[in-house]
Amino acid sequence: MGGRLLLICVAIACLGTAAHAAPLSRLVEDLIGGRGAKGKTTKPKARKKAAKKSRRDTVTDTVKTESAISGKCTIIFDFDGVIKVYQDQYNVETSVGAEAKEVVTLVRERALDMGVATMSCENGFISGYLKDTIDKEIFSDEFLSSERFQFCEPKKSIQMAKIISHFAGDPNCAILYDDSIGNQPDVEGAGYAYQWMDRSIGITQAIFEQGLDKLRSKEDCMC
Repeated sequence: MGGRLLLICVAIACLGTAAHAAPLSRLVEDLIGGRGAKGKTTKPKARKKAAKKSRRDTVTDTVKTESAISGKCTIIFDFDGVIKVYQDQYNVETSVGAEAKEVVTLVRERALDMGVATMSCENGFISGYLKDTIDKEIFSDEFLSSERFQFCEPKKSIQMAKIISHFAGDPNCAILYDDSIGNQPDVEGAGYAYQWMDRSIGITQAIFEQGLDKLRSKEDCMC
């Protein structure tokens, strides 16, 4: 305040005429009262808050337009209990999820983006299983060496975010098919859809469609 008054006093002393008294008095009021260009009083905190909101809105708009294609769906499967079931898990022929082969083929036929997210760190075994037992064309070396295949991470939401980002998918139109109900709060808390299934049965076409219905119920999702 002392600095402002000194500046005002110097201005008055320099001008020193009655003709400037009225505009100078308004200048004093504006400076002391913190008035804006239109004469409205604006507090420092309010000005800072408005500037912060403006910056936040700009950043949000940039993220929405650059990182995602609106309505683009991403289908993500867990491995154990979904593609490979726990029952007779050491017998390759009987360890395949009920209709796992049919479902991944369906995903490809519908041109939907697909990823695999597993907490397991046995990526060598899982890669071989997906390629040799499920479908070597779908689960190619290119697929398994890309962000579409996530492993050795305890939080499914982190894995999902990487897969969705790989496809530039819409986070609002992504779903995880999973056998562990304990993952549901993490997944849904991040804004993704979740579809549970029995780990002794694995993925079926009926469960697959049930999960897709959750995305189809959203106006913007094109699945």
